[in-house]
Amino acid sequence: MGFIAAVCPSCGANIQLPEGASRCFCTFCGNQVIFEDAIAKKTEIEGTVATRAADFDVQAGCLLAYHGASTDVVLPDTVRTFGDFAFKNQRITSITLPKVIDWMSYDQFRGISTLRALNYEYEGSGWRSYDGVLYSLKDRELIVYPAAYPAKDYTIVEGTGKVTITGNPFLKKLSVGAGIEKIVLKNLAGLEELVFDMSPETLPAITIYDCPALKTVEVSTTPASSFTMEKCNAIESLALPSFVQNLKLGYCSALTRVDCPSTLDSLWIGTCPITFFNREDCIYLPNGAGTVHIEHVSASNLHIAKHVDRLNTWGDWKTVTFDEGVEKLDHIRFNKATHIILPRSLKEVGEDFNVSSGTTYEFPGFDHADIRCAPLKYWRSQQWGKQGRCPKCGGNYVGLFKKRCDNCGYEKPKN
Repeated sequence: MGFIAAVCPSCGANIQLPEGASRCFCTFCGNQVIFEDAIAKKTEIEGTVATRAADFDVQAGCLLAYHGASTDVVLPDTVRTFGDFAFKNQRITSITLPKVIDWMSYDQFRGISTLRALNYEYEGSGWRSYDGVLYSLKDRELIVYPAAYPAKDYTIVEGTGKVTITGNPFLKKLSVGAGIEKIVLKNLAGLEELVFDMSPETLPAITIYDCPALKTVEVSTTPASSFTMEKCNAIESLALPSFVQNLKLGYCSALTRVDCPSTLDSLWIGTCPITFFNREDCIYLPNGAGTVHIEHVSASNLHIAKHVDRLNTWGDWKTVTFDEGVEKLDHIRFNKATHIILPRSLKEVGEDFNVSSGTTYEFPGFDHADIRCAPLKYWRSQQWGKQGRCPKCGGNYVGLFKKRCDNCGYEKPKN
């Protein structure tokens, strides 16, 4: 059921009348209100509805609720902070804040889908409003980017450290300058282009979630400590800078190419049709990584140049290659791998090196490696047997009639 903005003819309070009814009672003075009289009273105020003290429920400086009819709200000086549901389900277009505000956060205004501007008109405090976008000077943070802020092209105020923008359908291009430490962009239906222009010393954390129109992210020259992108279904390729420590890519249905030359602490790729990662023919980790998780990608080859601490993959890998220089493998799990190429430099393979049955290996250094992984140990035993050596330790058989291993004493079975 909708409501109609009006003014009580008896006390002058701003009220909202339920559509479809002809009369009700004023919640402020208790008098009966005839709808025609209330609407006529509203039009007497030159087409606008002014806010009144009776429109605000304020307790101990906290605004608990606003129930006025005006869509351009001017808060009284008695307000110093806000309850989480003070503006719930209100169709407000602008809010003018009082001079003294103790604390504000985005969550206090997130339910106002029609909000176009949040105004703060005073100097010398910890808050600043730039054309309707609210910043905290003390915390170097963009506090509120209104959900209905009309700008199509917006540049974050220089020196801002933290940014959260969510739920705005009008923003198409966002530019970010120096000083940023953390940026979170969520549910921006119209965002098409994201441009970073920051100093090399900057290492921000970047999160982009559910921006279905985003096609361009210009971040290739900007270092970042972490980069997360999920549910961005228009972007096809991504070039990331060095120094990215944590990378997460998920549910990006058009993303087929990624370039990320960094040494990663963690890599998570899920449900993206990635075919090329750093190289044309495979997912390639040139600098190794800490923790790697890969599932539901289009790439069929995986190439790891340096050590990884932990690797979990779900996919049908044709080849998995570990380059020379890798000396230890453990906590490695493949759902399915047809062929694995292991380097001569490999010295130790732990028990938690799990592979699917039927996997073949290329391992020129298997004689000298400490292998505790059961499938790989069985494969090595077979290789020794094919070479006429002891399947237990790889030693040579000696003896004329009864042949025994000259290393472990294992007796060769008679054919």
